[in-house]
Amino acid sequence: MADPQTGRDQVNIDFCNAASDGMDAVLKQMTSPWNLILFQFGIKTRLYHDMSNSFQTTWDIANEKYKEFRKRYDANELTEAEKSSYLYRAIIRQEEDESIHEEELTDIVRVALTAAIDTTSSLLDWNILHLALNPEMQEKLHAELVESTTKCGGLNQEALQKSNTPYLHAMLRETHRLTPSAPLTIFKENSLADIEIHGTAIPKDSLICLDGHSLGLDESIVDDPQEFRPERWLPEAVEARKGTSAEVLDHPYYRDAFSQGSRKCPGSRVALNEALLLLSQLVLDWKITPPSGYGNDDVTYSMHGMVHPKLPNLNFVTRS
Repeated sequence: MADPQTGRDQVNIDFCNAASDGMDAVLKQMTSPWNLILFQFGIKTRLYHDMSNSFQTTWDIANEKYKEFRKRYDANELTEAEKSSYLYRAIIRQEEDESIHEEELTDIVRVALTAAIDTTSSLLDWNILHLALNPEMQEKLHAELVESTTKCGGLNQEALQKSNTPYLHAMLRETHRLTPSAPLTIFKENSLADIEIHGTAIPKDSLICLDGHSLGLDESIVDDPQEFRPERWLPEAVEARKGTSAEVLDHPYYRDAFSQGSRKCPGSRVALNEALLLLSQLVLDWKITPPSGYGNDDVTYSMHGMVHPKLPNLNFVTRS
């Protein structure tokens, strides 16, 4: 079981709160015509100052984290895992050709940490809610995790591999289909010329994005799309879709939340492993149930950078 005595790091809590508040303010700033007009005239509203103050807090904390990392780097005290980090390699590039400045190194820390907060927390919130609302699936996942951790000697990398925990990975896929944290993905401007894709004309200078949410609810390719059904993503179901219109569900640009290619989230592996580990530990330790009478029709949500469900007061009962 996870250690209930694990301490709380107030600095990290402050960073998470500031990052969340800042992203919320950014979204409101971007979608408020009034604030945008005032900003064009150099008028900074209370909302702008709230956003700026929140991001200044994240920068200050990130700068302290960078300085501590750099101090241990200079003393050759970093762990092997830290030496595999993006920041470690950025420091090496700075030493080799000075293409990255000190402030940019702090910004790398800030952006990486900020981007990981809202996205991962939204993903976890939705998965926990689906587990609570689907007790049979939660028990099926628990049985799979018990078997995998017993076979692999604990909750480790081997135990979380897809070959050992296919239902766990299917749960994440189904959550992404039905309740994606980011319904719209891959924003890209067509800046070169008019183009045509599958008979659809896209004029030059158009802004293009992929709408993954509507695809996952399309009744022509998804049976009973409003039902939460992880079995859709087990190997036999994926194999059965090949050669049909539903095969688009398994396209690399749709099947996970991190995009692909040069624009793929650089923290995707960390985020996925974090989600797998945290969900597994929760299900192994606790039986999660919703409040009495709470069902799918009671779920509400809001957008704060990502789409977050408004979690009810869930019940956690220890399994041991």
